[in-house]
Formats: sequence, C-alpha cells, structure tokens
Amino acid sequence: MAIISNIREEYSAFDCLRKLAAALATFFCFAFVTAAAAQFPLYDFAGHKGYGTKSHIASIKEYGPCPQHRMTFEPLLSMYNGRFPTDKSNA
Repeated sequence: MAIISNIREEYSAFDCLRKLAAALATFFCFAFVTAAAAQFPLYDFAGHKGYGTKSHIASIKEYGPCPQHRMTFEPLLSMYNGRFPTDKSNA
C-alpha cells in the first residue's frame, strides 16, 4: 500500500503544479492581450482575446500584422511567408 500512497502523492503534486502553470499562463495571456488591446486598438485584441476570429483576420488583412502577431502561425505564415511585410529580406 505504501507504493500506491506514494504514487498518489506524486500525482497530486504534479497535478497541483500543472494547475498552477495553467493559471499563470492564463494570467500572463490576459495581461498580454490587455496591453496589446491598448497599444493596437485596430485589431480588437480585447474582443477576441488573441484568437484568430474572422474579424481579427480581416483587421490583419486591412492593416497588416502588428509586432504582437506571431508570424510563424497560420494564417500569417501563409499570408506573409513568416515575415513582416516591411521586412526587406522578404524580397
């Protein structure tokens, strides 16, 4: 029974760490999106919380990506070949 008890304790500790990591990630994501919404209001970060909604994609197509956009994620990867449109190395 000692082995089963140790496994439960280890799982419980791991589970607590996993939940803490998820909570911290949520907090920092919210902080990032809140700051991005204030800095780049054209993209409505407050409305879509960083998810690629249709309105968000439309804003990117209209205004181009901002520095907070990850160029290695779709659809930006396909739209801009992973580089900002102002990047001279793209030519």
